[in-house]
Order: sequence, then C-alpha cells, then structure tokens
Amino acid sequence: MSLDNPTFPRCLARSLARGRVVLVVFALSCACSQVACSSQNTGPTLNVGLLLPFTGEVGAMGINLEEAAMMVADQVNAKGGVTGRRMRLVVGDTHSDPARALASLGHVLDEGVVAVIGPESADVAMAILPILKQRRLLFVSPYGTDSVESTDVDADYPWFRLAATPTSFGQALGKRMIADGEGTASIIYTSDLYNSAFAAAAAAALQQLGGSALAQIALPVGHEDYSNLLMRASVANLQVVLLAADPISGARIVNDISVIYPSPDRRWYFSPTLKTSSFVANAFPEKIEGAVGVAPSIFASADAFAAEFTATWNGDVPLDGAFYYYDALTLVALSIERAWTVAGKQDPTFEDLRDSVRAVAHTFGIVTEWNQIPTALDLIREGQTTYYTGLSGPILLDNRGERQMGTAAFWQVSGGKIVNLN
Repeated sequence: MSLDNPTFPRCLARSLARGRVVLVVFALSCACSQVACSSQNTGPTLNVGLLLPFTGEVGAMGINLEEAAMMVADQVNAKGGVTGRRMRLVVGDTHSDPARALASLGHVLDEGVVAVIGPESADVAMAILPILKQRRLLFVSPYGTDSVESTDVDADYPWFRLAATPTSFGQALGKRMIADGEGTASIIYTSDLYNSAFAAAAAAALQQLGGSALAQIALPVGHEDYSNLLMRASVANLQVVLLAADPISGARIVNDISVIYPSPDRRWYFSPTLKTSSFVANAFPEKIEGAVGVAPSIFASADAFAAEFTATWNGDVPLDGAFYYYDALTLVALSIERAWTVAGKQDPTFEDLRDSVRAVAHTFGIVTEWNQIPTALDLIREGQTTYYTGLSGPILLDNRGERQMGTAAFWQVSGGKIVNLN
C-alpha cells in the first residue's frame, strides 16, 4: 500500500515517518482498525490500548489526540520504557459509534493490553465499560461523564475519568448566562449522554438562579438536515440559544436555525464539545461571531506544551482533548512503573495497578509535571513517593475514579476563531 494512497490512514503515515514499527490489523469495515506505535522496534513490549475516533462524527479529532499520546510514548521509551519494556500503543478506531467501537476494542484486547485509554465520548465508554470490568483491565478516560450508575463502577473497579463532569460545565455556563443578563434561553442538544447531562445541568442552573429555559429540545446525533425536526418542535423563542452537540451536528443545527428562524442579533452559548475548529469552520461564521462557550480549564503550562506539540507535529495545534490524552497516558505509564516497582519488579495485578493510579494521582510526595516524565520515572525507580500534576492541573480521583478537581473556563468565537477568555 502506498503512502500516497488516500485510503492509507494519516496515523500510519506519520508513524512511519517517525521511524515507528506499525502493526496493522485489517477488517472489512475499515482499512485500518488497529495501529501499534512505538519509537523502537526491538525487545519485549508493554502494550497499552488507545481508543480514538479516526472516522465518524468527530473523526477529525483522532490524529491530534494520538499525536499527544505518541509524545508521551517517545519520552517513556527514551527512558528505557515501562517495567523495562518498550511501551507500545495499540490504537483502535471507535468510528464515533458504540457498536463499531466494540469491534475495534476486540482487536485491541487481542494484543494483550494492560490498560485502555479513551474513548472520546460517554456513549462509547458506557458500551465498552462492562467488557473492561469483566477483564479487570485498567480503564482511564481523558473525558468525563457522570452518567454512571452505582452498579457500573465502584471502589473495587473504578473507571478513572480525568475531565470534570458535564454537569459541572453545564452549571458553570448557566451561571455565566445569568451574569451576562441572558437568563432566559432555549436549550437545544443532541441526545447523547454527555450533551444530555450538560443541557439538563444548564437548565437547572438557569432556573435556580432566577432564569428560565423556554424550551429543551433533544435532537438525534448525525442528521444531515435538522430543519424539519426544528420546525416540528414549534420553538416559541430562539433569541438566546444554548447549544450542546458534537461539532458536525452542532454546525448543521446552527445553520438550519439561521435559515428557518433568521435573526440578526441571536445570542449563542456553546458546550465544551463545540470548542473545535471543525465546528467553527462549518457553521455560518457571521451567525456564531461573538458566541460564548465553556470548556475545561487548562493550566499555565499549556502554552509551553502547545509550542512543543506544534514543533513536533509540523505546525499542528493541540486540541483541548490532546492535553487530557497526554495526561492520561502519562498517568498510566507512571502508575504501571510504580506498581511494578512496589511489587518487587514482578508483573502487578489489576488491584496493584488500580491502587497505583490513585497514588500517582494523589497530591502527596514529590510533584512532577508534564515535561518531567523522565524525572518521574527515575524517582519511582528509586522508591521515591511522587505524584503527577498534569496539563489539566492536579488530578484527584475519588474511589469510583471521578475527578474531584477541575475548573471551567470560557471561550468566544472572534474573527472566525476560538479565543480563550480570561
């Protein structure tokens, strides 16, 4: 297969360009369902699964997120790997679809991974969670969701989630709207788990603070045309709209509303899922100019990371999700090394790995940051107590794996670009 072939995945081309060993497992549904990347190609490996969207509604994100993880793997392998073995990323395409993600997960698990990182959505995560729990495999999600029933995860089998919940972001945006004097709004959202939870929290916040949600309209994900659905909803007022959706669906909803309910001064507010260049590029630019959104807060070290990311990947700019995928793989790598060291350099059990994640994420010991991965590995190998504070700040996880810290920040569409607000 030629690198010039349009069916050849960009992830493979980039991996080969960086001198990586690449393992491809072909499936009928996709030219590449799995990729294993590393910076060297000899010796024993320790395999870590990475679930990413290379196709589907948010397929434009996948390569960017993978690049962040590859930066971690390069640093770990340059320092001797994990547990004396080269870290090897086994990458599966979720297709942004729970059913197809399950098939990709099967290929990833066939490679004997010790942990799984991802996926990009709550719906996919909830589909794969029972399998990972049954297998007793470490599960770390860069994104968060509070759509978890008590029977799904517990202290014995936590699902580690690094981002704050959609409820917390919905509450934050509701408060921002009240502060802006825009407490009366219509709420439109796609009916996936994340955006449903976000919309419900925003509506509750508006009502608790003296505002109101004139309408709460749930729409399916991925429709080509939302016009008929919006007209059937009989919306009374669309002057102030809070929109929670994936980037492609969100752009279509904005455009359809702008056509069937034109208004020169409509005010838009957006969920974290819309903070992407693909959304801004596909929505009518003059309609979303000045719109305000909410997203996870990234710490001051983000600028240095973004510069290194851009230099490493030929000008690419990291998406917000890249910061969380970087933190997730770093946390997993350091936790595995710690569990192995504590176990007397024997392969740790799941329980060892689980407890090690909690320890490395806990704010106790010598702090190490995103650009100190080699230092952190040395400290762990020396038996020192250390913890990782990442690009998204200190990572404190409760017994069920939900992040206890994480703040919201706001952004705006200005001049056709996303601009972070102070």
